[in-house]
Amino acid sequence: FHAARRGVTLRPMPQSNATVHTALLRVALGGARQLGLDTERLLARIGVAPTLLHQPDGRLPKQLVHDLWRELTEMSGDGAFGLKVAQETPEGTTGVAEYAARNSPTMRAALQSVVRYSRLLNDAARIELTEVGMTARMSYRVVDDPLPARGLCDWVLAHITHGACTITQQQIVPVSVSFQHTAPADPRPYARFFQCPLKWNQPINEVCFTRQQLDLKVPAADPHLEELMRHYADQQLSRLPKSGDFIEQVSAAVAEVLVHGAPRLDDVARRMALS
Repeated sequence: FHAARRGVTLRPMPQSNATVHTALLRVALGGARQLGLDTERLLARIGVAPTLLHQPDGRLPKQLVHDLWRELTEMSGDGAFGLKVAQETPEGTTGVAEYAARNSPTMRAALQSVVRYSRLLNDAARIELTEVGMTARMSYRVVDDPLPARGLCDWVLAHITHGACTITQQQIVPVSVSFQHTAPADPRPYARFFQCPLKWNQPINEVCFTRQQLDLKVPAADPHLEELMRHYADQQLSRLPKSGDFIEQVSAAVAEVLVHGAPRLDDVARRMALS
């Protein structure tokens, strides 16, 4: 799955052994097919067997999948590709981790479950929930990529927001949504989807809710199913490789602070929680 596959442009960055769940590729391919794109030819060109995509817990190299999201977004010619994919993503696509979240008792517990099991979907992703004052911030970043795939970032934030609406059976309007990428040529699909202030060229991808929204109940939650799904998700989590060694962590931290310019030692140390 390496570099010089024709048609997939790999971006120079620290090498990573991270993997992602095949569901991340399935949802992108599903959206591309709805737009009439020839996804089978693309898969054949890069050497990914279609049968691999149907394995319940199949995994692929993270860099390959992120680059395919970039290519599919470009092929679609639709700046809001990730948002549209999120709206059409079938329930349960991302496996046991999703079912654990959907059966949590509150929206807060569901988001905490998403944080806990985020590595099952993307081994290089870091999703964090931070509550400060009356606001709760759900952030998404990729540890070894200072500017992750635009369409994928959009899908993550939209999938979280759409999922919150679905499980609470409420119209959840975020306080604000921030994107690392630049504003699209046509921001109207973003405004229609999120219905809140949008911020571009930000240090991190983030959707903000109120703490009151996090207190909302999940009417259809099944505590027994949640316990079962968490059990299986914990088993899958334990089988993932441990996070990278110290050198890999330093490389990832440097990549993150590069977003803000030339990295300084104290910035890197702060990112790694060493100061």
